[in-house]
Amino acid sequence: MPEIKLFLSEDLYKDLHERAKREGFKTVEDYTLHILSEYIKTPSREIIQREVSKIERNLMDLLNKYTSKIDELSRRVASLQERIEDLDNRYSELSSKYNEIFSIVRERAYIRRPEKTEHVEAPKQEMKEKEAAPRKTAIEVLKEQKIIFESVVASKIRDRDSFFRRLENDGAKILRLSDERVAVDPDFWREFVKKLESIKEDS
Repeated sequence: MPEIKLFLSEDLYKDLHERAKREGFKTVEDYTLHILSEYIKTPSREIIQREVSKIERNLMDLLNKYTSKIDELSRRVASLQERIEDLDNRYSELSSKYNEIFSIVRERAYIRRPEKTEHVEAPKQEMKEKEAAPRKTAIEVLKEQKIIFESVVASKIRDRDSFFRRLENDGAKILRLSDERVAVDPDFWREFVKKLESIKEDS
């Protein structure tokens, strides 16, 4: 086995001897060999720096990868937010037009209201003809009037729930507003919906 001779000062030798004894080595030579072996096994500063640089590059590549994904996600979120705002604006506009049209329909709808007239005794023949004439059903009255508001018939119909339920069973469109119900003739309602859809397409 090759040999290496070291010339040490007395103080350095004593220091090595004490350390060797303290760390459990039998001789100074064994302790010195241990120190040299550990030094050789330990990477040099250059190697450490190179590995650190490699780790930094890998870390930066990883961060850039996720940063690009985060940027893409942010762009998608911003685009989605713009679409939501656009839909919200369209909904508000459509709702406003719906309320406007419905208000116009409500104002212009033909609603029969009982007029106060003086009581005049009708001829017997006329009374018999009226009695013989079949009484119109609720849906027939609705087809004539197009729209019936609950507030209008409240004083004439006791069981309004049954009245509107019967109309709905016969095909009428029942709108449940905040303060009353409104029965709409189905044909008239379909025309109203078509008008509303045409406004939506134009917008």
